[in-house]
Amino acid sequence: MASSVSSASLKEDAEYGKLDFDQFALANWDYSRSVSEDKQQWEELVPQFLALTPLQRLPYRVLASSYPTPAATPDRVARVLAPHQTTWERNLAASNSGSYSPVLLRTCYAPELEEAYRLLAEQCEIGRGFGVEPDMVLDNPARYNFGSHRDAWKNILICIPTLPDTLCGSVEEDFEWYGAVLEEGRGVDVEDDSAWLEHASDLFTMLVYVVDDEAVREGLVKMKWLDAHGRCIWENRIPPNRLAPFRGGLMGGTSPGEAVETFSRGENAGARNAVLRP
Repeated sequence: MASSVSSASLKEDAEYGKLDFDQFALANWDYSRSVSEDKQQWEELVPQFLALTPLQRLPYRVLASSYPTPAATPDRVARVLAPHQTTWERNLAASNSGSYSPVLLRTCYAPELEEAYRLLAEQCEIGRGFGVEPDMVLDNPARYNFGSHRDAWKNILICIPTLPDTLCGSVEEDFEWYGAVLEEGRGVDVEDDSAWLEHASDLFTMLVYVVDDEAVREGLVKMKWLDAHGRCIWENRIPPNRLAPFRGGLMGGTSPGEAVETFSRGENAGARNAVLRP
């Protein structure tokens, strides 16, 4: 699998101050706290940002699009932004187009699973057809060796806070619908997988392929469907050689719900569905 360890420079859209979270962090950073607490402060701000609705994030998006901004001074960038993300992560965040460009996150680095991982990765068709795009691969043991806990993958949101922040828009009307769909979900029977999946399809903003120890042992890639708040509202598993046709279906206009249903039965059996409640 292609590595996300790179000496590449920042893309123009990934320059410091141009991401929504950049402006949020710069505006809410407590500069009176010790520099030794900067990592902790970053990790405190991430869930605060993700708790905002897409509409509430709009002011920060407007600031980011008005780059350069007074807040993004060299000193503040050097303290608040530069130490906490790699160039690869910022470039990925800037080019992220949501479920149509899924991220493949490798968190399995156990030496005894290296060969099994290599075989699984070969089937993911990285850089080929509708397979995983090379610049959407996160593979760096220094950054993503999160451990084998079930929810360890969620640490990727600390590395890339804007990962699920993919809704397009520049005015309030572009985001008001999302809040309405969230409200409608309060009346959906979460025990009815089909009903929940149909509703959740309107909320998905990002798809993450997780390859952890369990996934490697099973030979199945875990699909984590995220909403705008970074919550996993649906999970399914799929053989790695089906990732390309799955994404091809999405690119061809198949809804996420229809794609999951299709690849969870018949010749594509092997994808085990499990609803994770927000």
